[in-house]
Amino acid sequence: MSAIKLRYVNKSFDVHNEDVLIFLRNEAKMDGSPRCYAWKVIKNCGYDQVHPFLFPLENMISVIDSNGNHSPAQLALPGDRFRVTRSRSGMQLVKCTPKPGDVYISVDNGLELGAIGVIISKSGKALDTIKNIAPGQSVFFDYKPVLKVVSVGEITEGKSFSSEVIGDVHTISLYGIESADIVKRGGGWGRDATKITFSLENEDRYDD
Repeated sequence: MSAIKLRYVNKSFDVHNEDVLIFLRNEAKMDGSPRCYAWKVIKNCGYDQVHPFLFPLENMISVIDSNGNHSPAQLALPGDRFRVTRSRSGMQLVKCTPKPGDVYISVDNGLELGAIGVIISKSGKALDTIKNIAPGQSVFFDYKPVLKVVSVGEITEGKSFSSEVIGDVHTISLYGIESADIVKRGGGWGRDATKITFSLENEDRYDD
């Protein structure tokens, strides 16, 4: 299985018809920065409407050199290690022998001169972009199959944001899931209004 089949289902009475933001956190982020990338944004999905999408299990990695040149994206699995080197034809992103027991995806800047940027993506959409990685420095990525879902006023897919300024984030674990619905409930008017929630329903699991 290369991807998990998901459906966002709106069963809420959200009077503002807010966007639904889905993102992931890099568990290996060393600087503790709260900045994340809007991996997927669902807009204008009204009551009882459905928005199907896929969650690929694989990530891709690419780099940008100081001249703005992008390397071809490569498949990056947990434990994979990459190194940026210089050849006669320019910058190269080379896959190296992983360290035993390592679960992180790592990229080393092996250039003598010039900072690089690293882009990690899923389904062609950025999970994170880390810039200004100096020669001799490394960056690490660790993305679990765990979604962060939140109802927001307005946000642009593919753009970075601070997780500190958004609302109540719900955690949706996809471990062991082949397909499922992510259902939004709550909302309403006045005293009858209830809290917006997201839950995983109609799950189809590996062992079922």
